[in-house]
Amino acid sequence: MPGMLTGVRGADGSLAAADTAQGQTKLIADNVQIMLREPRRRLVGSIAPALDVAKGDLETLLLYCHNQRMSLVQRIIPVAAPLWRIAGDLNLLSRRGRR
Repeated sequence: MPGMLTGVRGADGSLAAADTAQGQTKLIADNVQIMLREPRRRLVGSIAPALDVAKGDLETLLLYCHNQRMSLVQRIIPVAAPLWRIAGDLNLLSRRGRR
């Protein structure tokens, strides 16, 4: 799975290339699965470095998702696609999590 998550937003707001190894992809998938159980601050601390996104962006995403009360897939894909430009990768991760 090399090449996943390219064009991820960096902490400075710019787009940064990220070549994600299979182990790191699993870490992201595992963290996405705990979204509904973990406090927002802890989730932000674990996912933000793995995705190389600004913590503020991730907190905004999680707050929006919580307020919308949508299913996990509906929460992540539409909001993260414009934010991180990785809708296909997030869709893949969400399908893996349902197995």
